[in-house]
Amino acid sequence: MEAGEKMLKTFLQDRSVKNHTSKFIYHLIHQSGPLPKAEVMKLSKLPPTTLTRLLEEMVTKGLINEAGFGRSSGGRPPVMYKATANAAYIVGIDISRRQTKVVLVDMAFRVVAQKVFGLTIEQQPAAAISAMKNVIQELMQECNIHADHLLGIGIGAVGPLNREEGVILTSRSQSTDSWNRIEIIRELQKDFPLDIIVENGANTAALAEYKRNTISNENLLYCISGIGLRCGIITNGHLMQNRTGNISSQGHMVIDPKGKKCSCGKRGCWVAYTSLVSLLDETRRIKEMKTDYGYSDFLNSLKEQDPAAEQAVQESVLYFGIGLSNMINMFHPKSVIMNGPIFDAYPEYFDEVVRSTKEHLTLFDDSEVHFSRGGLKEEAVSVGAAQLLFDSYFVQPA
Repeated sequence: MEAGEKMLKTFLQDRSVKNHTSKFIYHLIHQSGPLPKAEVMKLSKLPPTTLTRLLEEMVTKGLINEAGFGRSSGGRPPVMYKATANAAYIVGIDISRRQTKVVLVDMAFRVVAQKVFGLTIEQQPAAAISAMKNVIQELMQECNIHADHLLGIGIGAVGPLNREEGVILTSRSQSTDSWNRIEIIRELQKDFPLDIIVENGANTAALAEYKRNTISNENLLYCISGIGLRCGIITNGHLMQNRTGNISSQGHMVIDPKGKKCSCGKRGCWVAYTSLVSLLDETRRIKEMKTDYGYSDFLNSLKEQDPAAEQAVQESVLYFGIGLSNMINMFHPKSVIMNGPIFDAYPEYFDEVVRSTKEHLTLFDDSEVHFSRGGLKEEAVSVGAAQLLFDSYFVQPA
């Protein structure tokens, strides 16, 4: 549907006042569809003749389509409208400290193609960015998608970030010192002159799960536990963003002032007990090993129910629960989602952390909090980054 694909990109890039109403209607149908015309009219408060004209124009251009009929209230069943899924595509990228995932999503935010490649301590940023570019090209060729049909690229990365300049800043937790002020957007735009945004991956994951649940104004907390610990927060229906996108700083909440020494120099940080780094170090200590035992070895040991690895993880349960309960007590989320390689390798960890968390909650009714692994799991960061890019087309300039 090549014409529709080009039409949608042109349509969304038109930020004129004249096109404002049409984009509002499209966004409404995209977010809440399939919808009958009567419901669109009720929500938009547009006159019937104006709405009918706009809907017909969008159907003709392939931006939306007639998706069957709704339930009849006595007369003819109403036509239902929904956004055309293959009208355009967006690239979503998840840059973590161990690997990078690149996905291609349609306008229903279904992943139509994806590829993952590893990051090593020795790998330079230029090589990683070159690999991203190659993967994007491979996915486009695989799905027979031209660059004109891409709305843009959304990136969920490890912070801190400069969102406005599109820069990944220095972080003490990065795998290598060479990842210092990486102009990720400028580098990608050399090959893909598109709209590109960058946000912390825990935020994009939270956004993806929030939109998937389609519950308005619900508070949501999304925790990614890996080499670091990041938390994305949706409060009153809005993504909570700090100035630098360094939401891994939440992992440096002190839960034991006289506890373990943390990489930040303080003692007793949440992340000092729960990160992949700390659990790997603890397993090495228990096994009396040195450095010839890495992250993959540790995760494989967990999968194989190695006693030393399991002991290290079990000892972290208490601290994970204390830190998570503090976050819940502060932000009162209705939904708490936990993900990361440790949860994948050791499924029992989730239930144990939930138990520990509930023991430390001070809410009047902890049954009001729903704990889960989420529905998107390892695709949440990249899909959420694509959704954030899509949403940027509907932000009115100040």
